[in-house]
Amino acid sequence: ENPLLPAVATSIGTLLGEILLVLVALVVGLGAQPWTVAVPRMAAQVVLNSAVAPLVFRGVRAVETRLEREH
Repeated sequence: ENPLLPAVATSIGTLLGEILLVLVALVVGLGAQPWTVAVPRMAAQVVLNSAVAPLVFRGVRAVETRLEREH
Protein backbone atom coordinates (compact mmCIF):
# COMPACT_ATOMS: atom_id res chain seq x y z
CA GLU A 1 0.00 0.00 0.00
CA ASN A 2 0.98 3.59 -0.52
CA PRO A 3 2.54 4.99 2.68
CA LEU A 4 1.03 8.43 1.98
CA LEU A 5 -2.53 7.12 1.94
CA PRO A 6 -3.01 7.18 5.75
CA ALA A 7 -1.67 10.74 5.92
CA VAL A 8 -3.90 11.98 3.11
CA ALA A 9 -6.99 10.24 4.46
CA THR A 10 -6.30 11.56 7.95
CA SER A 11 -5.81 15.12 6.74
CA ILE A 12 -9.08 15.06 4.80
CA GLY A 13 -10.94 13.47 7.71
CA THR A 14 -9.53 15.95 10.22
CA LEU A 15 -10.42 18.92 8.05
CA LEU A 16 -13.96 17.68 7.43
CA GLY A 17 -14.41 16.93 11.14
CA GLU A 18 -13.28 20.40 12.15
CA ILE A 19 -15.58 22.05 9.62
CA LEU A 20 -18.45 19.92 10.87
CA LEU A 21 -17.76 20.95 14.47
CA VAL A 22 -17.86 24.63 13.50
CA LEU A 23 -21.13 24.16 11.61
CA VAL A 24 -22.73 22.28 14.50
CA ALA A 25 -21.61 24.96 16.95
CA LEU A 26 -23.24 27.60 14.77
CA VAL A 27 -26.47 25.62 14.37
CA VAL A 28 -26.93 24.96 18.10
CA GLY A 29 -26.09 28.55 18.99
CA LEU A 30 -22.72 28.07 20.63
CA GLY A 31 -21.10 30.49 18.25
CA ALA A 32 -17.78 29.92 16.61
CA GLN A 33 -14.29 31.25 16.90
CA PRO A 34 -13.29 33.93 14.41
CA TRP A 35 -11.75 32.46 11.26
CA THR A 36 -8.45 34.15 12.13
CA VAL A 37 -8.28 31.84 15.18
CA ALA A 38 -10.05 28.76 13.79
CA VAL A 39 -8.11 28.34 10.55
CA PRO A 40 -4.61 28.21 12.11
CA ARG A 41 -5.91 25.78 14.77
CA MET A 42 -7.46 23.57 12.08
CA ALA A 43 -4.27 23.70 10.00
CA ALA A 44 -2.16 22.67 12.99
CA GLN A 45 -4.46 19.73 13.73
CA VAL A 46 -4.40 18.61 10.09
CA VAL A 47 -0.59 18.73 9.99
CA LEU A 48 -0.09 16.97 13.32
CA ASN A 49 -2.67 14.26 12.66
CA SER A 50 -1.26 13.66 9.17
CA ALA A 51 2.26 13.38 10.56
CA VAL A 52 1.25 10.80 13.17
CA ALA A 53 -1.09 8.77 10.93
CA PRO A 54 1.59 6.76 9.06
CA LEU A 55 3.24 5.75 12.35
CA VAL A 56 -0.06 4.63 13.86
CA PHE A 57 -0.98 2.81 10.65
CA ARG A 58 2.36 0.97 10.69
CA GLY A 59 1.82 -0.03 14.31
CA VAL A 60 -1.69 -1.31 13.66
CA ARG A 61 -0.47 -3.29 10.63
CA ALA A 62 2.32 -4.84 12.74
CA VAL A 63 -0.16 -5.92 15.41
CA GLU A 64 -2.52 -7.26 12.76
CA THR A 65 0.28 -9.27 11.12
CA ARG A 66 1.40 -10.66 14.46
CA LEU A 67 -2.16 -11.73 15.33
CA GLU A 68 -2.59 -13.41 11.96
CA ARG A 69 0.59 -15.43 12.51
CA GLU A 70 -0.56 -16.57 15.95
CA HIS A 71 -3.92 -17.86 14.70
